Amino acid sequence: MSTKIIGSIIRQKGTTIFLCLGLIAFLVFFLDPTSPTVLYTTFALFGFYLIYKLPPHVIFGRKLRWLLLIFVPLLLVPVLLADPEYEAVYTYQSVFNSLEEGNNPYTSGTIYHRVDDSVVLGNFNYPPMTIPFYWLAYLSLGAWNIGLMILVNLLVRVLVCIVFMKMTPKLRHHQRLPFYLFFLLLGATYPLTMTFLIVSLIMYYLMRNDLLRGKSAMNKYLYLPVLFSLGLLTKFFVVPIFFAYFYHYFLNLRKTGDAIKQIVLIGIMSSLILLPFGIMNVIDNTLLFNLNLGQRTVYTTFYPNIVSGPFSWLDAELAYALFAILAFGFFLYIFDKDLVTKIVYMCIAFMLLIPTPEPQYLVILFYIVIVGKYMELARQRPLASLPSSKVQQTLSHR
Repeated sequence: MSTKIIGSIIRQKGTTIFLCLGLIAFLVFFLDPTSPTVLYTTFALFGFYLIYKLPPHVIFGRKLRWLLLIFVPLLLVPVLLADPEYEAVYTYQSVFNSLEEGNNPYTSGTIYHRVDDSVVLGNFNYPPMTIPFYWLAYLSLGAWNIGLMILVNLLVRVLVCIVFMKMTPKLRHHQRLPFYLFFLLLGATYPLTMTFLIVSLIMYYLMRNDLLRGKSAMNKYLYLPVLFSLGLLTKFFVVPIFFAYFYHYFLNLRKTGDAIKQIVLIGIMSSLILLPFGIMNVIDNTLLFNLNLGQRTVYTTFYPNIVSGPFSWLDAELAYALFAILAFGFFLYIFDKDLVTKIVYMCIAFMLLIPTPEPQYLVILFYIVIVGKYMELARQRPLASLPSSKVQQTLSHR
């Protein structure tokens, strides 16, 4: 990697902004040193931003490949040392019990939560499409523990790796290897299976149909509404992708009529999925629950993020919710570049604005960043059309 590339990245405005955010993260941790997650997450986001600024030949070159492989043993440590008393294991077990008893987990008041070291019973706070893979494993095996949850996570992530292989035909298998390992192992202990799979399929769809260039997509009314309907009912990381896509579709491609039809279809399908649980029951216990900092502290330990922390210390929960929504809309407006770049930046903004730092989402953001860099590579001229010196230079980076 040349010093010229490094220098140009350092001079980026985004680098200065992230350094300021890092200082805020240190301040938040200093004032509330209960968890270093705010530091880890903020600087990981900075790292992904820097990776996204690198040229594609560096991302898929030999040096970065070896650097990523060096970190693989570190990714194995959380998997091998996973806590058998992990809260999510008990949370899902209580959800399974509630469903077996014919109760609605969003109203039963019997779902396991842990606040600091105390157990609190309440309603389920994850969207319903986070349940199926785990419930299927529980019904099939008649057991549930941290090992089975990790096994399910790994099996679903194998599907994510297959999707990545299908969408990167220009890469050789050894170029994909370190990315496979990161997609499999990074955050493998978190209950994130369906969200990751849906995001990988959305990115595959966007690239395959070449929506970045404004071409109409074949069968768009079949794929997008289904993917977004399912994705919005998993964990919330699909939210910034949804808004980035439809903002781009409305204002950049000016496909207003098509976008409205798709949004209506998404609303109908999502509502049908939510009906058995009660639409408002789910919204109240997921979306509104996460925006209400005071309510979150009743059912889960609150770890401050760089935005939510100061608001919570000022007892300004409502002001936080309004600020987060308005700031999200502002970033949606100013990050007006190609669609994938918009998605990357909106996901970063989303992770900075959400109530607590969520390292579980880092692997999905890393996936989106790598796919974005591959799309840059795919749009470049084929090697045969380049001068021979450029061909040799490109091949030397592979």
